[in-house]
Amino acid sequence: MPRKVTDEDVREMKSLREEGLTYREIAEEYNVSISTVSRYLKSMKEEPKTKKETPTEERKRKKVKSEQEKADATSTGIEELTEFKKAEKIELSDEVKKRINNFDRVGMTREEIATRLELPYSKVKNHLEEESLGIWDKIKRKLGIG
Repeated sequence: MPRKVTDEDVREMKSLREEGLTYREIAEEYNVSISTVSRYLKSMKEEPKTKKETPTEERKRKKVKSEQEKADATSTGIEELTEFKKAEKIELSDEVKKRINNFDRVGMTREEIATRLELPYSKVKNHLEEESLGIWDKIKRKLGIG
């Protein structure tokens, strides 16, 4: 039968977890279930609340948090879009194209090439795809019919 867990037990569980023991190992040590260990360790992570929230206060807090997360996501999306537009404007010089081709020939991945040359992945990918096209495919692409 599982035993009652004391505050001292919880502090020791936390210490054991920080030392690298798994929830299962801690549970076996204290003769409690894994979910009990998890619940107590998670409760220690949370900051103690001085007063219990009413359901209305909790909904308001969650709504404000949700709105903040949406605002953060929107600003991040705008930043990523700006970076994407900057990346599209980059023109590759003949020297850079040669280096991309050489790295590709020796077996580097597109990601590795992009990182090594400090280029956007999309530029490396597009260049290598263009290089693999035949002459007729290139003409079609230039004319916008392919």
